[in-house]
Amino acid sequence: MRCLALATAFAESGWNVGFAVNAQALFVVPSLTETVVDTLVVNGTDEIFDLEERWPDGAALLVVDHYGRGAAFERKCRSWATTILAIDDLADRQHCADILVDQTYGREESDYRPLTGSDCRLLLGARFALLRPQFQAKRGRALAKRRNSAPPRRLLISLGATDSTGVTRLALQAAVEASPMLTVDVVVGTYAPHLSEILQMAASMGPSVSVHRSVGDMASLMADADLSIGACGSTSWERCCLGLPTLAVITADNQRLIARNLAAAGAIEIAGDAVELSVDSLAARLAALRNNVSRRKAMAEAAASICDGKGIYRVVAELTRAWRPVAE
Repeated sequence: MRCLALATAFAESGWNVGFAVNAQALFVVPSLTETVVDTLVVNGTDEIFDLEERWPDGAALLVVDHYGRGAAFERKCRSWATTILAIDDLADRQHCADILVDQTYGREESDYRPLTGSDCRLLLGARFALLRPQFQAKRGRALAKRRNSAPPRRLLISLGATDSTGVTRLALQAAVEASPMLTVDVVVGTYAPHLSEILQMAASMGPSVSVHRSVGDMASLMADADLSIGACGSTSWERCCLGLPTLAVITADNQRLIARNLAAAGAIEIAGDAVELSVDSLAARLAALRNNVSRRKAMAEAAASICDGKGIYRVVAELTRAWRPVAE
């Protein structure tokens, strides 16, 4: 999704954009082929050959966003791409890139400089969060709503497209226990392994629960929500942009730093690890947050101060500046 945001921004600036993905990505994000016309499915054995065969003239810019690719892959792409941008949030491997983006709040230059060398331009922190433009567009209305002292009416549950831990079902149960009067929006991917069970649960809970699959307009759902139960992945920056008070569930190890930093800033409350969470504990935390208007306002203000939704434009400006001298 962060690459789609970047692709949209470049397309709006007149660039021709293509995506190279594996076949699984098309199942997880089926809207990809609708959004990006030029899509290449790589076979995984010789990705660089696939790139060169599809786009023999090379690329002015190659964006590498893959936890299994680092300096070795990027170095091999040097003869094909003029400029290389690496997107990372783990800081666990070497990179051979011209620019690196890590949108993690609290990330420091010292985390990456030993992995990139001195020539790589580092764009670090939520200031460079790669959000689609609709989040920034809805920010004003959402933040005005957060300043209201009215009781929460709408809860958003979004714990990842695949929800491999199955924690969405637990969160839905907790929501009903904590406040059966809440309207609940559940976001889950079309190919999530527990989708049928989630749909059955939602149907049994009545019209106040809606399940949204492969959502195209997450910004509207977040702007309309008063509270959220969410994972600590890249959607963290979307929620921050819209000041959405959140009970955060850690669904993967690479989310721990994000969760810790956002909690320290007062932007979220950590509910716990997905594999250790119970319905009762999550319901109690949700009820306490629902009843604490001052806490919700403070969380909204802290979250909104972390990400303003303009990061995509900052990244495009940096990339354009890096690319232009070579092109001219």
